[in-house]
Amino acid sequence: MTIENLTSGFNTTLDTQPIQTLSSGEGGPGRLFQVDDYIAATASGMTQTGSTYRLCRFPTAAKIKSVKIDLGVLDTGGAGAVFDINVAFSDSLFDGTGQAYTANNGLTATTSTCIPTTAKTGAVTSITSYSSPNKLFGTLTVGNNAAKLNNEVLFNGSLAGWWPSGRNLPLWEFFGFTNTQGYPADPGGFFDLLLYLSTQATTPAAAYIAASVVYVI
Repeated sequence: MTIENLTSGFNTTLDTQPIQTLSSGEGGPGRLFQVDDYIAATASGMTQTGSTYRLCRFPTAAKIKSVKIDLGVLDTGGAGAVFDINVAFSDSLFDGTGQAYTANNGLTATTSTCIPTTAKTGAVTSITSYSSPNKLFGTLTVGNNAAKLNNEVLFNGSLAGWWPSGRNLPLWEFFGFTNTQGYPADPGGFFDLLLYLSTQATTPAAAYIAASVVYVI
């Protein structure tokens, strides 16, 4: 057996001469921002795979530190309601999000919402095609006449690189966005949490979906 005496990469940087500082939210201290949101899901929506619920808008440069989701009693008779928890571009024309990435780019909102994919190359998919959506925060299942409250889903997903290092990166950088010359670049604007109903409820019911996101810029 061997005794280990390890120092993190961040602390190694801080120990380096000349003295260096770490970027805010990337090992260095940073100001936390929190956004809370909720939406009233209907029983009808719970009957249709592909229903989506958009909450909690945050900048593309956000470094996500916490994501919590509460699901009310959306399935009273079984454990069938499953939600994918994605990051998707804002659908606003007025918040700086590039029009090419919004749901208002001349197409219908249900087909054009841009969802970064698992490729992490700046590629995006839509709600309609739903090909390799990021599902950055995994999935949540709710059923059997019970709510799922205060679910910390920051490490609930399986996208390579997110844990432990990805949460210290701006989201745009983690997803691999570049400019027209191929260099890393923030596309600008905002992302939302996008909950996608991947499995419909066994016995649908109306209830609230709530979320809270904490991030550093």
